[in-house]
Amino acid sequence: MGEITHSLLVAIMFIMILSIGIASLLVAMAAVIKRGAKCKRYGLHTSWMILLLLVNFNLFWQTLALFSIEDWMFLSFLYAIAGPVILLFAASLLIPEFSGEDSLDLRKHYFAINRQFYCLLALVQIWAVGVDFVLRRGLTAGGGFDLVFMGLLLALALSREPKLHGLVSGVIWLLFVVSVGLRGLGMIA
Repeated sequence: MGEITHSLLVAIMFIMILSIGIASLLVAMAAVIKRGAKCKRYGLHTSWMILLLLVNFNLFWQTLALFSIEDWMFLSFLYAIAGPVILLFAASLLIPEFSGEDSLDLRKHYFAINRQFYCLLALVQIWAVGVDFVLRRGLTAGGGFDLVFMGLLLALALSREPKLHGLVSGVIWLLFVVSVGLRGLGMIA
């Protein structure tokens, strides 16, 4: 058995927290499908459930970057896991309470949690920019995307206008796909 390093321990904790968020989102999606007619679906809510799942998968895929740090300290460990923890909190907000036989209105739920949800996601973007500094890369092109995401998320946090939410969410989806594509091609870090 190889040596257990701090990088390995950080990666394990990072992945465990992401896994809890991924599992929570998948279970919630299954519960919405299972409720059938007792659940009044809302496209934006569904869109964000799927996007949050993809964000978690994307962050999982980037876990290898944690191994580039050799001199882990407790504070850098806490900072590293802060992103997955905040994503888990955002997922728990987005996931509705499934109580008994009551019908569930996902549009009502979406707008009831939107301010807290989008503020948490904006905080994740600040965390992501900071990660580049922890990894000693400075502000990268990926960090530029994160700052744009942050601005768009704050706009959603401040609005309750459905049309704006639809438009900005579409822009965020597009930018997410572009940023993942550019990362996949090795064009941004």
